[in-house]
Amino acid sequence: MLTLPAEAYAAVLDHCSRALPDEACGIIAGPAGQPHADVSATRVVPLANVADRPGSRFEFDPTQQLAAYDQMDALREDPVVLYHSHPAGPPVPSPTDVAAAAGGTCLWLIVAMAGPAPKARVWAIDGDQVTEHVLQIVDGPSGPPA
Repeated sequence: MLTLPAEAYAAVLDHCSRALPDEACGIIAGPAGQPHADVSATRVVPLANVADRPGSRFEFDPTQQLAAYDQMDALREDPVVLYHSHPAGPPVPSPTDVAAAAGGTCLWLIVAMAGPAPKARVWAIDGDQVTEHVLQIVDGPSGPPA
């Protein structure tokens, strides 16, 4: 399960909306050392999408990603969720997403932007095995701003 404060979830949706028609991408940080099956996230770190085809792919800006990881280390956080949007597709991992996640330990939050309202789903990706996790949105603080 991924537990995400409502304020953090709203920040992700806002980032995804502002990025249209391109994919948005970023990291959600949480307290270090959590078990992979039950993750509590606290802080959203939006990153620029520098992919060559940002409307259908995402790639983190490497300078921003390094700065985010340095800040997480300083705050004793881990990157617990990688998020991105699918401007026209469903909130499920594409074959490209699965390939990019190979060997990763983060959960994946994918936000579908098509339709009357955004829809988000959470996934664990381990090799070719893709497992959906529960997304729980809760009231409460989202931690220090990114």
